[in-house]
Amino acid sequence: MAAYDSWRFEVSSADPDATPVWVNLTSRVRTVGAGMRPVQIRRGAASERDDVQPSTLTLALENTDHALTPGNPSSPYVSWWGQRRRCRLVETVLGVDYVRFTGYTNPVDLSDWADVGVEQFVSLTAVDWLGRLDTVPAFTSTLGEHIRTQGGTLREWWPLSDPSLPLRSALSNSVTAPRVSGFQEATTRDPQDLVQPSAVPGPPGDDLSYVRWYPEINDFGDLTLAYAVHIAPVNVTASATDTVALSVWTKPDTTRGTPLFRPTPVFLALASSTFEIGFYDYVPGLIALVAGTSSTQASRELERDVWRLVTLRVDFATGAVELWIGADSVTTNTVALPAGMTFTKLELGGNMSGSLAHVQVRVGPNASTMTRQMHLDQYAHGMRGLERQTAAERVATVAEYAGMPAGDVAVDTTATTPMQRARLSRARPTAALRTAATAEQGRLFVTGAGKLRLRARAARYNQPVALQIPYGWLQRGLRFREDTPINDVTATQTSGGFTRRRDAASISRYGVGEGPETLDTAVDADLGNYAEWTIAAYATPRMRCPQLVIDLLPLTDAQRASLLALEIGDRIELTGGPSTIPPAARHLIVEGFMPDEIGVETRRMTLNTSPLLGPSTGTPPASVMVGDLVANTAVITY
Repeated sequence: MAAYDSWRFEVSSADPDATPVWVNLTSRVRTVGAGMRPVQIRRGAASERDDVQPSTLTLALENTDHALTPGNPSSPYVSWWGQRRRCRLVETVLGVDYVRFTGYTNPVDLSDWADVGVEQFVSLTAVDWLGRLDTVPAFTSTLGEHIRTQGGTLREWWPLSDPSLPLRSALSNSVTAPRVSGFQEATTRDPQDLVQPSAVPGPPGDDLSYVRWYPEINDFGDLTLAYAVHIAPVNVTASATDTVALSVWTKPDTTRGTPLFRPTPVFLALASSTFEIGFYDYVPGLIALVAGTSSTQASRELERDVWRLVTLRVDFATGAVELWIGADSVTTNTVALPAGMTFTKLELGGNMSGSLAHVQVRVGPNASTMTRQMHLDQYAHGMRGLERQTAAERVATVAEYAGMPAGDVAVDTTATTPMQRARLSRARPTAALRTAATAEQGRLFVTGAGKLRLRARAARYNQPVALQIPYGWLQRGLRFREDTPINDVTATQTSGGFTRRRDAASISRYGVGEGPETLDTAVDADLGNYAEWTIAAYATPRMRCPQLVIDLLPLTDAQRASLLALEIGDRIELTGGPSTIPPAARHLIVEGFMPDEIGVETRRMTLNTSPLLGPSTGTPPASVMVGDLVANTAVITY
C-alpha cells in the first residue's frame, strides 16, 4: 500500500464513554469522483490571539447497500450506527500510528438517498471533545458541581436554590408541599410569608442564593405564631449493610426570641412510617435524631450568621452514628438499628429561623459514602470555591464536572497561574475551560488522539524546535502579512480592577491598536505583567507567515512521519528559500491544521502559524510564567 493510502477511518460500536470497539469503515470512504472531496480535518485556531474552536472531521461514505442508513433493520450496524459514536482517523507511516482526529459523529446526513443498488453516499461530520462539551448542560453552581460528583452515590438532592416555591429535587420529580403550623394559636398564614426562596447568598465558595425560613414570632419574643414545614415524598432504601448519610448546609439567623422559645436554626428529617433520622438545634447543642430518640448530641450549638456543613452518618451494619459540624465538631454514638429501611418522606424547615442549602441523601458502602474526609472536602470547597487553584487544576476540575474521563484530560502541571474563586453557576463547560486557559495565557485544545490539553505558556515558548521545515516542502508560495500593532492594552481582573499600559511612540507612529483582556488570575500584579508583556511583544509590527501548505505525497516516509508528529503549540522553523524571507517569519508556532486533507490522490497539510514571540528573532522570552503559588507579593515576571 502506498504511504499516502496508509490511513483508516474507524467508528466504535460501543457506547461513547465505554472502551472503544473499533469497526473499520475505510473501504466505504470516497474521496474521488464526481462531487467527492478529500477527507478534511480542521483543528486549532487561526492565530495565537484566537480561541481554538471544536475540531471537525468531514467525509463521504458509500451507502449503496443502505448499511449506513440509521435504523435500517437489515444493516449489520443497526444496533449502534448513528450520531454520538466515537470515531477516529489514523495514518500509519513506518509502522507508527498517528491519530489525526478523535471525536464523536454528528447526525448522519442522507441527502441523496435512493433505492438499494443505486450509487449513493452519506455525508458524515464529527466533532471533538470541545464540540461534545457544547452539548453538556450548564453547571448548577460551584458547590453544586462538587456535590454532584463527590461524596458517594447521591440518592436524593435538593439544592434549595429554587427561584420560587415549591422546592424541587434535582434528581427526581419530588417537590415539597408546605404545612403551616403554630404554637398555642391557630394560624392561617400563607406559606409564602414564612419561607423566602433565593433570599440568602450561599456559602462563600458558592455562587447562588438559597431559601430562608422566617417564622412569625409575637411581639414579646416568647411565642411562635406560625412556621412552615416543607414535606417531600422520597423513595430511598438502605439495606442492613448500607450507610446512610444526610448532609445539609445551614446558616442560622441571629438569635430571635427568648432563650426558651426562640426558633431552632436547623431542622431536617428523613423518615419512614416508623423510623427517622435527622437533626435540630437546641440548648446546649445540635441533636441528631435516630429512631426518634435524642441519641447523639453535639457539644455546641450552631453559630449564627455563618454557613456550616452538617452531616449525620448512620451505619446500619454496626449501629454507629456520627455527627459532624463544619471542620471541627465530631460526635459519635452507637445505637440499635433495624435491618435496613425504606425512607418515604423528607421534612425540612419548620420552626427554624435561617437558611438551608443542598440537602443531600447518600446511601452506599461505609468506606465510600460521605466519609469524614469527603465531608471536610465539601466543607472546604463550599468555603473557598476552588480559590487559588492553578490553571492546570481548574481545567482538570471543570473537565471532571463536565463528565470527561480522567484519561481524556492531559494538562501541563507547569500551568501554575493561581485563579480566583470559581463562579460556575449557569456557566458552560467550554467557557469555564477557556477562562482557565486565558488566565494562564496557555493554549487549550484537543489533540488528534482526543485528549483535552492545556499547554502551559512557558512550555509553549520555552521549547526547542520540534521540526525544521525546508522551503522545498511547501506546495505553493508563501504568504506574508504585516501585523497591526497592539500598543494600548487594558487588562481587567474578573473580580474588578484593571491596569492599562500604552506605548506612546508606537501610537504616534501607527495609531492606536487596542488589546483588551480579562484575566481570572488571583495575583493582582499579573494585570500589569500581562499588559507590559503584550506591549513588548506587539507594539512594533512583526511580519508573520500565517500559513504553510505542504504536499506530503512527494516526501519520504521519514519526512511524512516528522510532519504527522507535529501538534498544536509546537515550535517549527522554516529553512532555506530566498534570502528575502523576513527572518521573523521563519520562527513559528503551530496554531492549527486548517485543514488536513487526506485521500487516495491527495495528502495535503495546511499549518496555521504565529510568530515566536521573544526579545529578538528566533529567541524565546526569558521568563513567561504567570502568577505564583505563594502569595500576592511573590510574583513571577510575566
